Amino acid sequence: MLTDIPFDEFAGDSFWEVTGALFRALLPETLMEGVTKISVLLLVLVFAAGIIQCLFGFRLRKIWTAAVCAMICGLTGAAVAVYLELGAGAAAGIGAGAAVLGGLFGYFVWFAGLFLRVLLTVSFGGFAVGMLLELDALGLIIALAAGLIAAILTVTFWKVMLIVYTAVIGGLAASSCFFELLLPKADWYQQLIAGGVLAAAGMAVQIAAERHRAAKCRAEENGPAENIFPEDGMTEAGFAGTGEANGTQEAFPAGATETAAAAEQSASDQGGMSSENRFENDFHSLEGGGTFGEQHAQFAAHGGDASVPGNDADGMPAGLPANGAENGAAGAEPQKCFCTACGAGFPRGTKFCMKCGQKLG
Repeated sequence: MLTDIPFDEFAGDSFWEVTGALFRALLPETLMEGVTKISVLLLVLVFAAGIIQCLFGFRLRKIWTAAVCAMICGLTGAAVAVYLELGAGAAAGIGAGAAVLGGLFGYFVWFAGLFLRVLLTVSFGGFAVGMLLELDALGLIIALAAGLIAAILTVTFWKVMLIVYTAVIGGLAASSCFFELLLPKADWYQQLIAGGVLAAAGMAVQIAAERHRAAKCRAEENGPAENIFPEDGMTEAGFAGTGEANGTQEAFPAGATETAAAAEQSASDQGGMSSENRFENDFHSLEGGGTFGEQHAQFAAHGGDASVPGNDADGMPAGLPANGAENGAAGAEPQKCFCTACGAGFPRGTKFCMKCGQKLG
């Protein structure tokens, strides 16, 4: 059966010549005459379509499948009408109707259309390569097997294989049209090399685009970033430390301004002390210098927080005795000592004056 096929009629020196010979064998002569008249326009259109498919084939998979199915069905319908000698008007109408039906099928049932699209285009391109290599019947068998394998792999691993398929087919189509338009005397393997370079670039672009799209989808699924500002009335402007954003200080929680001022004054008072003296004061307070009532008062003076887990309703650590509990009188003022140099008062047990640095007691 294969020996009856006139392979010599499909011979050529370029992809475009072999493709033209195949179309002349498959389509009626009247249709091919019209195609020949607009061959340059077709080359430009196919070149542009190849570049778009090479770079955006995966993203436009439904549109490309619909376009290929429409072209195949339209040409088939027109060819059947011509063979039946129904007239030019009937052939055009039948071809247009078949193209519309094929396009709808390819778009809405795109996965099935994808199988047919890959099967036909890979088989067609493989046969063209086989004819350039003068493989004849063996080239046809290899082309049909390659088309079937590619179609099965594409629908099985479609996310990866569709990128490979669209990049390769688009790159080869654009390369063949480019050389036919500008370098018609170039060898066919030069077109193949240029098509391979375009295919590699197309794969890289499509993979990068899909990774970016996938990352964007994951970000949208996770929702907006969690609000890090507390729900006690503090706004972003208040959190930044100023009320200039709305012209007021209402953005600060109650007592926040006074607490910040006290902390700033404390830091200023410690400015005159050496680092060793400040460390000893801090270490003494941490190690239990003074009574529990004094520690309780110091904690309250620096802004106890009831919202911290483990603190009681007054913002004090749970289990900490109340002020003056050790002295037997709730709420008693803590005992103080005074600096002999500047007269500043500090809780009992303080080692150094936080104002002038004088050693106490």
